[in-house]
Amino acid sequence: MKRIIILLTIAALTISAAALRNPAAVYCSALGHNYTVEQTEDGYVGYCEVSGQNIDAWNFLQGKEAQNESYCAKNYLRQKVTNDSSKCLRLMTDTCLVCIKDGQEVEVTEAMGLSFLETTCGDKHCGFPENSQTCPADCPSGGLDNLCDGVKDGICDKDCVTQNNTQSDPDCAQTTSSSAIIAGGIFGSFIALAIIALIIVVLIIFVAFKMMRKRKK
Repeated sequence: MKRIIILLTIAALTISAAALRNPAAVYCSALGHNYTVEQTEDGYVGYCEVSGQNIDAWNFLQGKEAQNESYCAKNYLRQKVTNDSSKCLRLMTDTCLVCIKDGQEVEVTEAMGLSFLETTCGDKHCGFPENSQTCPADCPSGGLDNLCDGVKDGICDKDCVTQNNTQSDPDCAQTTSSSAIIAGGIFGSFIALAIIALIIVVLIIFVAFKMMRKRKK
């Protein structure tokens, strides 16, 4: 029964993944560090600047690097890297960093009370369902926010490009074909990820259903 609950929990997390922020980026920023994304031969990688050095943000979050700069260490709590999937379920990773307080092991972002939801206006992060009209503080005009605003601001709105609606934005007249290709690639990648997530959810539910039927027999 416990395994079925875990499978269904993973399914729920997978469904909501598209509406979540990057946990590594949230953790890095919450500790006051600068988070950046760089393109490498292996794709895009997020880095957290810790003590003047850029380290892999996920390695930092999982306690694989700079443990002395972690939230646990900064708050004088014992810490360790665990392979307990039930404790790492929040991050959907095989390993994670846990803070140890009063004998209890708690995943570091959970101990900090961090939220990965993209719905808070004023958190300096533009996430669904925010856009340049509903939350201009987080979503500047011209950025990717699922809204082709058509505002003349010297920026060709990326959403107008991905929605093939550049005629609605006067600033898109000078958009180069290369920019359109890049934007289209981002949109295509999003669709592909959504399809993969849906397939994973269906498979998990199917496996859980079969396990339940076996137990009934």
